[in-house]
Amino acid sequence: MNKLIGYASITIGEEIIPIKIGVGAMTEFLAFFGIELHEIMTKLFTIQTLTDPGDGLEKAMPVPNDPFKFAASLLMHGANYCCRLEGRPEYILEHAYEWIDELGGINAEPLKLVYTQFFKAVRNGGTPPKAMEFQTEEKKSEENQ
Repeated sequence: MNKLIGYASITIGEEIIPIKIGVGAMTEFLAFFGIELHEIMTKLFTIQTLTDPGDGLEKAMPVPNDPFKFAASLLMHGANYCCRLEGRPEYILEHAYEWIDELGGINAEPLKLVYTQFFKAVRNGGTPPKAMEFQTEEKKSEENQ
């Protein structure tokens, strides 16, 4: 699994739980809510004007209609995709609710990367965008020799 594309993880106690938000997880996530990809923003979110704590400016932001169910289902489907790849038993929704509690709530810092990966995949048609490859100066000089 390419851990640079659509990948995040959370740590609960001693356990690191890998989460992949890509086509597999998005397919299951959409089926869970009974919606299509193009319906995500209209069926699962309400656009609200919020003040950005970083710059103090008001911005239109998508806010989940049911933030707990959204967060838990996203975590569960992303983690279960990794479980299937690795041949491990899958999680249930209640595990994801417990993770959220353990992390300190739906706005906990470790969940921000999961949400970021989700919105990147939504904007990219359901699949995570490929990470850009950057050449180091050393690699460039090797290629030019």
